[in-house]
Amino acid sequence: MPGGAWQAVTGGGALFTGSATNPTSPGASILITRVDLATDRVGPATRIAGESGMAFGGGLLWVGRGAQPTSADMTVVALDPATLAVRYTVALGQPPSFGTEQLAYAGGLVWVATEGTLVAIDPATAHTVADVPVAGANAQDFVQVAGSADGAALWTTVDSGGGGPISVQQRNPRTGAVLAATSAPVGGLGGAQIAAAGTSAWLAYATGMLGGYFQTVSAAGQLTEIRPPRAAIPGMGPVGFTNSVRVYLVGRQLWITDAMSGTIACASSATGRILLVVRRIGLLPAGIEAASSGRLALLLNGEILLARPKQACGP
Repeated sequence: MPGGAWQAVTGGGALFTGSATNPTSPGASILITRVDLATDRVGPATRIAGESGMAFGGGLLWVGRGAQPTSADMTVVALDPATLAVRYTVALGQPPSFGTEQLAYAGGLVWVATEGTLVAIDPATAHTVADVPVAGANAQDFVQVAGSADGAALWTTVDSGGGGPISVQQRNPRTGAVLAATSAPVGGLGGAQIAAAGTSAWLAYATGMLGGYFQTVSAAGQLTEIRPPRAAIPGMGPVGFTNSVRVYLVGRQLWITDAMSGTIACASSATGRILLVVRRIGLLPAGIEAASSGRLALLLNGEILLARPKQACGP
């Protein structure tokens, strides 16, 4: 992919990637590219300045604009999934939250994490229909939002960015109201990334020195945080992770990547127990999405690798 693919979402039978030579540069122009998952054909593509996140919902690709730390406000554009032409532009009037997950689709709405609030957009009308305050969050906090693959669950996390307990919330996907919440025992630095399911979510976090992942399970209005068992690689010892650890749910499988250590692992989505690990210096995984016919779309070293998992990791 031109500039190297570093993020992706799927929807409408296609994979949409974001790539840039320097994606962390303020106001960088991000190339959004469509990959047809039935034919593996690449194109079309379009450039979006200041892109801050993507989500697919309501038959459209939604892209946030107004990347921190320079933007004073934020807009969300809806792209036609076949042509990538702009169909709608929605002004939010406030900057996006710090963090990597700022858009999600759940409950038939597009949810956007801004400074201290969650804004809901109706994809049918491209109008904002809710502005929900995020309790305890301020302008410098990392607020992350994620929806489950079926769009039936909405999750958020709040982290001060300076270290401390990670606050996790399970929310009503139609109203944004908190259904259950917790803020212990796991602590992190710079925001926790979410892989959302129905009544549970997996979260990856950094501590400033190392990183890890944990599960949050909802039951009877309560959230319980569970650390997975440690795994070991024969001849290599325990599997550890760095600050770049990420988690993904694809079907019934949990995937864990770590670009700094060159790690790709599959694990049980029920327990987090690692089933198979590949670790090699120089591997730079940046995302995993579902593709067609039981395949995975793996963003690896700036390219898209369409791969079929080994038996231990599938289906």
